[in-house]
Amino acid sequence: MVEVFQPPPFKPDHPFRWTSDLENVPIVIDNGKFRVHLLIEIYIPKNQGAFECRVGYASHPEPYMTFRNVIYRPRMTKTVLVGNDIEDVDGVRHLLKSPFLEYLLTGMDIQEHIFDHVFERLGIRSESVSQPVVMNEVLCNPGVCRAQLNELLFETYGVPKLAYYVDGLASFYDYCCRHEQTDNGNCLIISLGYHSTHFIPSLPTCKSRAEPFHCFGFEPLLSAARRVHVGGAHVNWMLQRLLQLKYPCHSERISFGLTEHLLHSYGHITSNYRECMLKWRDDNYRLSSTRTIQLPFVQPSVEELNAVADRKRAQTVRLLDIHRRRQLQQGPS
Repeated sequence: MVEVFQPPPFKPDHPFRWTSDLENVPIVIDNGKFRVHLLIEIYIPKNQGAFECRVGYASHPEPYMTFRNVIYRPRMTKTVLVGNDIEDVDGVRHLLKSPFLEYLLTGMDIQEHIFDHVFERLGIRSESVSQPVVMNEVLCNPGVCRAQLNELLFETYGVPKLAYYVDGLASFYDYCCRHEQTDNGNCLIISLGYHSTHFIPSLPTCKSRAEPFHCFGFEPLLSAARRVHVGGAHVNWMLQRLLQLKYPCHSERISFGLTEHLLHSYGHITSNYRECMLKWRDDNYRLSSTRTIQLPFVQPSVEELNAVADRKRAQTVRLLDIHRRRQLQQGPS
């Protein structure tokens, strides 16, 4: 069965209708890497992450907006487009600007445009933000990056309160709450990011000690945590290069956005990679699991095909005429 690739539709973010019930509700900003969190021997989620920013009110179960954390300045205009407002991302990818330098938030001027977009679409029309803000940050975030972000939120937007969290630990805590686990055993938290992956070992809390995570039911060993500079972007780049090498005639059409869509739509994380690879030795499994994706293609009409054939014939006649005149000019040898 052949599946036709359909690019994601262009859907700009619409302003949120703000009500008085949201007066003191915190604004949650999952800034940057929407990660996939794996807990070894506990669970594996089915979704895959992307380089996105998710924003919403804490009283809502789902984020109101999910958009790419990039901006674009069109030529001959002062308008700045953010995230989903950019219509053709692949066409202007070389002009996109991100506030991140790999996994560190360093571009505060770009982040300010993103905050303007976020607060405006959340329905905040006042000069300052009266709600508290809860925002994620990378594990072991440098103090200078946090200080610059604090200055931006407190001085520019007048945020009354600001709290940070590490999304890998927050995902583990959410998993324990949903499964009603209070005494968690030994596990390894793997936080897959866009540019890096974090490994955080965790132990059960010792009730005899007052640990900062005692109320959560687990004790992460932050001193033993490790960061590997491999993330979702590297998987996407590798898939793009493999497809371009396999199909060189379509190398220009296999864009970064195309492989990103294929990866998020058909990719998954397996708990046993070797066992999954051994299944592909079976012909029946290989045939049933193989996906055939057709790139966007428009069938030309009969008039267009005839026009192309006429141009080829005219070019052939012109080249033959040039060759004949050169032979006449050279004369008999």
